[in-house]
Amino acid sequence: MKERVAFGAGTGVILLGIALVMNSVAQLQTGPGWEIPSTAATNWTLFGLISIALHGIGVICYMRGNRFASLSAPALKGFWILLCVGLLITASSCLLEPGQWQVTHRDLSAVVRKSSVPAWGLCGIVWMLLIVWTRRTPSMDA
Repeated sequence: MKERVAFGAGTGVILLGIALVMNSVAQLQTGPGWEIPSTAATNWTLFGLISIALHGIGVICYMRGNRFASLSAPALKGFWILLCVGLLITASSCLLEPGQWQVTHRDLSAVVRKSSVPAWGLCGIVWMLLIVWTRRTPSMDA
């Protein structure tokens, strides 16, 4: 039971970090093309740091949850895949200069600008499905 709670918390904070980074990148795409709104630039930096901290909390949940010993191997793989995707999204949001996309990549900027709410919804749905899946999947202890 302890592992399932830790799994739910760990995947939840990782998905929250992903959604925050997606939101901050979408905020960078608002405003006129020749400047980045100052609040969006601040949120981009702040949400990136929060996302890194949330990923760290996810790893702490893994450690405190006895390395998810009673969960199935696919659940463990799913956790690590989510963590890697979250770290990749966070790192790429810093390295790819999304503030310049309105000028350099107009189509990508338009897609990202409209993807903030769907990203939050998708992260929430994925988290709920993972929780339901781990509740239905028999544990390794049983």
